[in-house]
Amino acid sequence: MFTAQVEIHLRVFENLQRQIRFRMERGSFNDFSAELTLDDYGNGTVLTYSVEATPLIPVPSLLIEQAMRQDLPGNMRQMRQVICAELYKAA
Repeated sequence: MFTAQVEIHLRVFENLQRQIRFRMERGSFNDFSAELTLDDYGNGTVLTYSVEATPLIPVPSLLIEQAMRQDLPGNMRQMRQVICAELYKAA
């Protein structure tokens, strides 16, 4: 299987309680942007995640999509930990 190590430094913009946008400052992509959108859903929240990325080397999009799917659950857990830690500090 194909493996690659990438580095990306992102700038994060927040639209309070609605949207988080990520824009690449530098890294091993030609371009990268991502967006998390939060919408109320009953007693919870629906999170929608979209990504646009162009790697420096030609890679089939299917491989990139598979890698992102594998990384997404861990990234979401990490984000939850950070957000919950910040909410705990603020309380």
